[in-house]
Amino acid sequence: MNKLLPLLIALGVAVSACESKAPSAEATMGDKWVTVEISNGVIVPDPDPIPIPRGGHVIHWVIVTDGYTFPDDGITLKDGPNSAITHAHPANQGKIFQVNDKNITIEDIRYSIKVNGSPPVPTLDPTIRNQGS
Repeated sequence: MNKLLPLLIALGVAVSACESKAPSAEATMGDKWVTVEISNGVIVPDPDPIPIPRGGHVIHWVIVTDGYTFPDDGITLKDGPNSAITHAHPANQGKIFQVNDKNITIEDIRYSIKVNGSPPVPTLDPTIRNQGS
């Protein structure tokens, strides 16, 4: 339950923040949630790879380990810009990082996760697995 409580709080903050904005085309995207834990000196995302079913989605990475936050470049694409991934930014004082994934084609997108905190941990390079539109 201790690990679940921060996620539930983050979800509540994210939902309330979304409710205050006017609907947009991006609001019709589905949400995909990824927990990020710092364990034994490494970043552990769950799930990895991130399966993205057909259609556009907003991917939210939520740090569930106290003492860590996402910097402005907390999620970056390993192979450079990709037109499917847009609007990358941290939210909720850096506890959440989110991107819009248009999921245009079937492809694996390699990305990096970087966090700030103590003790420092190395960057991790997991995968987003898009299934196309």
